Amino acid sequence: MSFINFLNYKKYIGRSTDAQAARIGHVNAVYNDLKPTVGYVAQLTSLNTNVELNTLSGKIELENNIATITGNQFADFKLINNHITPDSIVLLQITGTDVNTSDNPFAFTVVSNIEEGGCRIIAGISENGFSILSPVIHFLIIN
Repeated sequence: MSFINFLNYKKYIGRSTDAQAARIGHVNAVYNDLKPTVGYVAQLTSLNTNVELNTLSGKIELENNIATITGNQFADFKLINNHITPDSIVLLQITGTDVNTSDNPFAFTVVSNIEEGGCRIIAGISENGFSILSPVIHFLIIN
């Protein structure tokens, strides 16, 4: 059995770059254990159809990838997920294949009603006359 005196770390680390390498090596060693599994689900019928995906992160393809969100239309649905608790932080991002934003409207996502087993997600675009084609919402749950 070997023992390393961590209070006398300079004895084991000769240069400051060695310490940096040790920190990076340690983080890389546990990365695969910590990274979440990315799940995937597609809404089947409409922008208001609830979806269920029980992973800490994932992609929600809105309305089975045929949807277009326009300035007068919103996606409003519940994400059912057994990792979500009332204390969870749910991060969202929306992407699309063609975001028509020539006059600076913005695409947005909102999460609300965070409760045990799920949350409400609303997505849209800020102005009429603009659109997001094939929208996909990416989420990450932090507990």
